Amino acid sequence: MNAAALMALTALVLGTATAVASTGRVTPALVISGSVAWSFVPLVQLLTGLVLVRGAAMSRGEALARYFAAHTAWSLWILAAAVFAVLVSNPLAWLFTVLLTAAVPMLLTARRLVRLCRTDFAFAPGLARRRVAIHQALTVAVILLYGEYAAGGLLRRLVGMFR
Repeated sequence: MNAAALMALTALVLGTATAVASTGRVTPALVISGSVAWSFVPLVQLLTGLVLVRGAAMSRGEALARYFAAHTAWSLWILAAAVFAVLVSNPLAWLFTVLLTAAVPMLLTARRLVRLCRTDFAFAPGLARRRVAIHQALTVAVILLYGEYAAGGLLRRLVGMFR
């Protein structure tokens, strides 16, 4: 699959997970609306992916396709977290479980990306590790910034309490 198809697949996974977690059902309308609502995620991944694949020993399109194919661990985790949301009645138990288990796809993906950088992109081992570290740092920063935005500026309100 090419990068655009894999980006669409990522949006589809997010749309399906949103439908399952929020309603416990999967309908075409719910999946499509969830996919559209979360379609910014593959675009952000594209931007962080461009940082990772710069200078790869292949075309940018092929490098990005291989990069997006490395999303498997996250896709499975996202779908499992959505199903778990339906099965568990305690939102805090769900949140803590999701936060704790997020380390698994994060580590698996980082490992896969280092291997991808070394073997497919022909980066030296040190460069491969640095690129993946930068990529992961950018990804975490975007997630934290989005979380802050989605929480309605919670951090700013908390800091404002101490002024």
